[in-house]
Amino acid sequence: MNSSAARQLSVLRLIIASMTLALLAAAIIMIVLAPRLEQSVPPEVANLLLIVLAGLAVSQMPVYFFIRHTSLRRLQAALAGRELTADVTRSLQDVYFRLTLVPAALLEGWGLLGSVIFLLTQQWPALAAPALAVGGLMFAWPTRDRLERFITAMTDRSAP
Repeated sequence: MNSSAARQLSVLRLIIASMTLALLAAAIIMIVLAPRLEQSVPPEVANLLLIVLAGLAVSQMPVYFFIRHTSLRRLQAALAGRELTADVTRSLQDVYFRLTLVPAALLEGWGLLGSVIFLLTQQWPALAAPALAVGGLMFAWPTRDRLERFITAMTDRSAP
């Protein structure tokens, strides 16, 4: 792995670590602030917000994975028969960066929404969103091995 890829992985790890810490901090702040609010939303609104939160989880990730799968198939077809040059490897590293960052951002947004819903409703199930989001971010932690496996999967060859 070249130094550019190592730097890119370091930046990606820093971004995901920041997202994770922001999610944890937001959840803790909301837990502390929620009991101090004068009034929470009516129960029917609280239930609706929880349904919206669950609906987002059920809808946004499958859509992302469908788009990701389609894009990767097209990329793999475009790379078929091409020589694995340093430029191709750098392009694949950029794709890996984006394919790791986009779902991380989706997870972070969903987790933050869950924290806000908890603040407004004081419904403990809303905190499942930040907890699952943190778990998802840790599961998607970018590593050198994952990057190399991605390049190999896209090209059926090892990275130079």
